Amino acid sequence: MDTLAASESAGDKPNVDVQHAEKPQEETKFQRAISAWRSIDLANLVSKLDTTASDIVAHQRDSLVQRKDLAQKTKDFRRLDDASKLAEYKGLLKSYQAFIDLLTTHGKASSSAFLQLYSAFSEAPDPYPLLEASIDSLVLSEDTVPKLTAEKETLQKSVSQLTLQLEESEKKLEEERSLRRKLEQEQEKKIQGSRSILDRSDLEKTSLRLAEPKHRPVEEEPEYLRLQSENSSLLRKLESARFDKDVEKNASEAKLRQVERQNARVTTERDELRTKLEKVADYDDIRRELEIIKSIEFSTGNDDTADLNDGAIEDATVSTNSKENNLEQLLLARNKKLSNELTLLRVSHRDLESQLESLREELSKTNADLERSRNLTANLENDLLQVQKETTQSSAMSIAGTYTSRYPYSARRGRASPTSSIISGFDHGVAPTNSLEAIRAGEAMGGGSGILPMVQAQRDRFKQKNAELEDELSKTYATVKTLRQEIASLQKDNLNLYEKTRYISTYNRGGQVATSSSSSAFASQPHQTSAHVASDGPFGMYLDKYHSAYEAQISPFAAFRGRESTRAYKRMSLPERIIFSITRMVLANRTSRNMFAAYCLALHVLVFVMLYMISTLEVGKQSATLGSMAGVAAAQGGSGAGASPEANLLRSTMFCYTILTSPSLTTFEVFLWKKFARTVQVYFKMDVGFLDLFFVDPRSSRRIYEDLRRAALQTVMY
Repeated sequence: MDTLAASESAGDKPNVDVQHAEKPQEETKFQRAISAWRSIDLANLVSKLDTTASDIVAHQRDSLVQRKDLAQKTKDFRRLDDASKLAEYKGLLKSYQAFIDLLTTHGKASSSAFLQLYSAFSEAPDPYPLLEASIDSLVLSEDTVPKLTAEKETLQKSVSQLTLQLEESEKKLEEERSLRRKLEQEQEKKIQGSRSILDRSDLEKTSLRLAEPKHRPVEEEPEYLRLQSENSSLLRKLESARFDKDVEKNASEAKLRQVERQNARVTTERDELRTKLEKVADYDDIRRELEIIKSIEFSTGNDDTADLNDGAIEDATVSTNSKENNLEQLLLARNKKLSNELTLLRVSHRDLESQLESLREELSKTNADLERSRNLTANLENDLLQVQKETTQSSAMSIAGTYTSRYPYSARRGRASPTSSIISGFDHGVAPTNSLEAIRAGEAMGGGSGILPMVQAQRDRFKQKNAELEDELSKTYATVKTLRQEIASLQKDNLNLYEKTRYISTYNRGGQVATSSSSSAFASQPHQTSAHVASDGPFGMYLDKYHSAYEAQISPFAAFRGRESTRAYKRMSLPERIIFSITRMVLANRTSRNMFAAYCLALHVLVFVMLYMISTLEVGKQSATLGSMAGVAAAQGGSGAGASPEANLLRSTMFCYTILTSPSLTTFEVFLWKKFARTVQVYFKMDVGFLDLFFVDPRSSRRIYEDLRRAALQTVMY
């Protein structure tokens, strides 16, 4: 019976384990989801988001108002003249800055709200699969709950049976232990009695043997033989009793071990059943939660279903038939509600379709009216242009006195033009001259509606449209510029990220081998990496693009040039490095290059201007000196008109010497004065040797200079 119960419990154990194996995992998932959504605190989050939404709406309203105000200010600013624009420019700029600050604040608030919402929901799991799994488990629990109930009852019965068996086995074990102790005591008593008997027999034998004569042999006495036989029989009995005792002892020990094993097995089974019962102890809670989830899932939102759900929650311990009936009622109510909602949605869908058709018809009519209005406007503009041309021609002809009306007096047949429809009462055959005169005079034609207000209104519309288009164009240009900058920065960032990816992949690959071999391999092949990305798909295409750009940047020639430039830079001295750094800073960008070129050009212009001014001043001084000397020479020449040609030649030579020995003369001026001296020599037709020597080397002979100066002074004095 014990083995049968143990086998039944062992056979039921796998089924229970299979049914409850996945329960801890599901519980952990649900617990995580519940803890995540509890930490989100959706009610407080919604209240915070309500305030944020109201702030966002207020910001939008304020931004719309400020944008309209800014547009009006911009229009007013454009209508001002240049002097007023310079005065109003700062105010308009401040308005734009305030609007930009408002938009920035609005963007920050929106981004912070979004990040708050994202940080709250990013770690939360999707409740849909958990709810779906709970619904599936609830549907499956309809079949598993009766099985679990039956299994629980059988386990309780088996536990009670095993408990009784354990108690009986414990009682038997105690009885066997008491019997074993009694047997041991009896055997001890028997052994002690047999020992006392043997001792007494030995004493009697010894006493008899001592009482008999000594010459009689002991073996011949019958009493001795009898005692010997009794002794041997007692020894045999003692051995048999010992053997029986050992056998009984072994048997009792075997039974005891078997009982202990059974007791341990029953204890383990009892513990397992208790643990299983503890696991299934929350059956009532699970069933109550099941009813609550059913009521929540299949609730219809009206009073009847609410009462039904309350009844289902309160009657959580009803029978299976009542549960099925409640579930069917919930399903029917849910189906009824969904049918009603579907009917309402169909009706609303039909209404929306009819409204859409009517709106489409109105849109087509509006488009037709708009096209017709555009055509009429174009015709009106053409007619107005023609009328203006005719007005100009008529005014010119009236001044010349040869004007002839375009419209003859005969009646004009056919469809009237849009101009005639607008200018009511205009008769081509009756008074064309009067109408043209009225147009020239700026008076209204027809029934009181003039053309000039129409043209002015059209001009204002064109101006407004042009301003709007200019605003849109400027915004588009700004957006394109911003997008281009963002694209350039993103391309640069992507290239940097690709370079980091290549470095990480190369480092990971190089970490598997020795450091020296990896460094030597990288030094020998600096342009090869271990990153191999599949080029399938758009991601591979983008990687190929950045791969080509990266390889173009890290070509071996560029790396070699970089190393050579670094080595050359290290070889430079400190002044050379400073000059090289300044040159690199100057040639870094376009602005610095342009500034350096402008500085060099200005410096050269300044030097040339200074040289020109200095030369001009020197030439002025020399001209004044030459003028004074020429006046002196002329005066002396007039006083010495009867002097000899040698004296005149000496005067001229002295004059040339004075000029040629001036330290401030340039090479070109010296050349000119030498030519002048030659001309003087040719004019006087005299051959003077020292003059040739003077022109060859003016500073070769100090004596010639002194003689020449002395002769010149004497000539001037006399």
